[in-house]
Amino acid sequence: NYAESLKHLLQNLDLAEQNKDTLLIFQNIKDLMKAYNKMSDYKQELLYAQKTKALLAQLTVKDSVLTFQFVPTYLNHMAKVYLGLGNNDSALFYYRKANAHFQTRRYAQGIAVGLFNLAEIFAKMNNIDSSFTLFKKSILYAEASSWFDIVCDSKLNIAMLYRKMGLKDSAFSYARQALFEIQSMTEPDNVMTAYSFLAELYQEQQQFDSAYKYLHLTLVMKDILQNLSN
Repeated sequence: NYAESLKHLLQNLDLAEQNKDTLLIFQNIKDLMKAYNKMSDYKQELLYAQKTKALLAQLTVKDSVLTFQFVPTYLNHMAKVYLGLGNNDSALFYYRKANAHFQTRRYAQGIAVGLFNLAEIFAKMNNIDSSFTLFKKSILYAEASSWFDIVCDSKLNIAMLYRKMGLKDSAFSYARQALFEIQSMTEPDNVMTAYSFLAELYQEQQQFDSAYKYLHLTLVMKDILQNLSN
């Protein structure tokens, strides 16, 4: 229920602003941007991204923790806005800036996400070689920081690229590797994507028992996500 969720988030933001709680203001704006992105309301997402930028400009040296945390939030949501609007070049510009932010600070988890985002953009732009390279680098940083959602997501995306190229054996190899990571994943959306992709791969290979197994798991995860959103 997006309407109810937005109402709740806006109320929380209003309360945080009344209490002049900077951290909560940033956090609530971040949650609002996520919500608007899921609704494909890029105009509102852009509005709050710009508000984030204005708030960041008011921070001082003593607010370095907030700067470290929310500069990439601003950059990533600017990228998502442009991505949603179909402007891949501008999205790439902001994702590169976000990745540079984490590279400078040697923050492995942030670098893993930054590389993953860049890999996705290059895949959309049909720059397959760069996409492969960045997904594989993302896996290394994600494993180093024990972020298995990114490990699994990267391996699934590599599998999808191989599938697109018609290299089914390589696609299966990476899909099976991703399967081992699923039990360590924390995001239900990612789990559902993994199961759905495996169901499609097995169906294409006419291995219908396996296809049915993963289709069933996909539907189970879909029900779980619907229940979580209610």
